Amino acid sequence: MANVIRGVGDLEKIVASGPVVYPGPSLRLEVAGLAEPEREMWQKRLNRHYSICGCQSSAWFLTVAMIGYVVFLLVAPDGTGPAGWARLTWGVIVVLGAGLVGKLIGLGVGAFLFRRSVRLLRARLSA
Repeated sequence: MANVIRGVGDLEKIVASGPVVYPGPSLRLEVAGLAEPEREMWQKRLNRHYSICGCQSSAWFLTVAMIGYVVFLLVAPDGTGPAGWARLTWGVIVVLGAGLVGKLIGLGVGAFLFRRSVRLLRARLSA
């Protein structure tokens, strides 16, 4: 089931409800006055940022943190020695913390891009 947008009023309702942070219903544009290619472009743009999850940025942060921690272990004094529980615990904390930070950044960027797309479409429909 899709959320249908027929005008500026429907856009306002969608913005008030906020972006969905899990795969949910998509947005479908049924706006009079937009040519089919432009309507499809706006629909794809809105849907790309509406169902945000932050998974891609989280994966990047996790990858960088894991590589960074391994490099740290290799160049740190006594880095090639036995790891021990303390180093392993800190490694897990750093990597999971980086994943969480990446997730939050991805959610924030997605919400910002969604609001910007809605603002641009609202201006286009009001013109």
